[in-house]
Amino acid sequence: MTAFTQIHNIEKTLFKQSNAIEYSGFESELKWTSNKKANLLKKQREKIWKSLLNHGCIPDYNNTKIDCSNLSTGCKLCAAGLWSCLFINNKCNINCFYCPAKQNEISIPTTNNLVFENVSDYIDYLETFKFKGCSISGGEPMLTYNKTLNWIKSIKKHFGSKLYLWLYTNGTLLNSDNIKEIADSGLDEIRFDIASTAYNTDKAEMSVPFIPNVTIEIPAIPGDTNKLKNLANKIDSSGIKYLNLHQLRCTNYNIKKLTNKGFSFIHGPKILVSDSENTALKLIEYVKESNFKFGINYCSFVYKNSFQGKATRVRVAQKLVNQHESITNAGYIRALFIKDNHENLEKIENIFKKEKADSSLYKVFPYKNKLYFNIKLAYLINKDFNIGVEYYSNTIFQRISYANYFVEIPINNKIKVSAEKYIILKDCILPKTGKLLLSELPNMASEKDYYNFFKKIENINDISYEEKENLIKIKNFEFLRWGLQDYF
Repeated sequence: MTAFTQIHNIEKTLFKQSNAIEYSGFESELKWTSNKKANLLKKQREKIWKSLLNHGCIPDYNNTKIDCSNLSTGCKLCAAGLWSCLFINNKCNINCFYCPAKQNEISIPTTNNLVFENVSDYIDYLETFKFKGCSISGGEPMLTYNKTLNWIKSIKKHFGSKLYLWLYTNGTLLNSDNIKEIADSGLDEIRFDIASTAYNTDKAEMSVPFIPNVTIEIPAIPGDTNKLKNLANKIDSSGIKYLNLHQLRCTNYNIKKLTNKGFSFIHGPKILVSDSENTALKLIEYVKESNFKFGINYCSFVYKNSFQGKATRVRVAQKLVNQHESITNAGYIRALFIKDNHENLEKIENIFKKEKADSSLYKVFPYKNKLYFNIKLAYLINKDFNIGVEYYSNTIFQRISYANYFVEIPINNKIKVSAEKYIILKDCILPKTGKLLLSELPNMASEKDYYNFFKKIENINDISYEEKENLIKIKNFEFLRWGLQDYF
């Protein structure tokens, strides 16, 4: 079983274009990984991956996370899309070179674009969207200790064991007194980023007698392999239960710090540090070869971008989708349509009526010359029409923006939030491949199936490059990625 899926050249071009736009102004500072090094890294990754499988490691979530044999409850809730991350402040007391965002002000607690001035409203939000897990993050939550403690106490008092609650911290402000207070509040798990403190485990070990689950959660920093092995040795005898490793990613905020470290980068949905992934996988291999018993897993950017993103989209899409639309495997809203003159649209509508199709599954917009229909009716499209598709994503706003289609969701008797959907692929007509896609899409279960479909049609001579490009875009709106990221 390969660790990754090699992506199509069209998609590589699209990623490079989007990366160039997002990081405009930094072109001269980015050192891209050469083809030679990228191929070497892929070969190394394949070798390590096979070794991990031989050691009994379990990959899951479309092969984007490993080892999944011993995940914390928090990680499982994250993967299931049942987790809310609350940023209780936006200020940190350490300036980590890898931090993806500016952390320089004490702010009102926020999550998912929403601001919560008091904990009772946030509890109602957790209830409204049926979350089973919640984390308190920052910044550094201990900088607002009294508020952090109060919110933990209030959340646990309301939910008890029905909601799993964990805290992120760098640990520098923890002491024997406040860790006991935090433990008494009912916290289920505490996670330490100790890459910021030279991998010092003292505060994490101090927490072991008090907090049920103690986790180290750090980025996999290239060049720190020996330090990470020493860390693993310490964890195994400490009572710390889990070690989570993240892929190091580049943002507009940390790009100069990363380039100053001499790191090279690879393209993708976001720019990533090229050697970070293999650093993480090598450490898992070391842990398995050493027969250490604590849980260790690698949380790739592909996993975060796919599964965390889908969870947020689906949660809101369910409030926004019309019956003539569908929610895709990737959590986007799909709107299929036929664009034609009024006479032909009327013929199609009559076919639907004759076959006694549910009238809620299609809708005609005469002024657009479009008939939208749910994919459940695809079997009735038996002639060649101008078949097209549009995709929508969504977000939640504190107040209605009036820029998009929206649904108001009451959080309690004081607060309503606006769930809004906005178009991300508009009026995409597939003149040569639309009917074939329409017939095969209902039977596809994964990105792999879609690639097999694409391979069948990409060599048809009269298909334009634009149509092929649109088919690649459609893939990313239909299915979550399978496997780790390709390197280029």
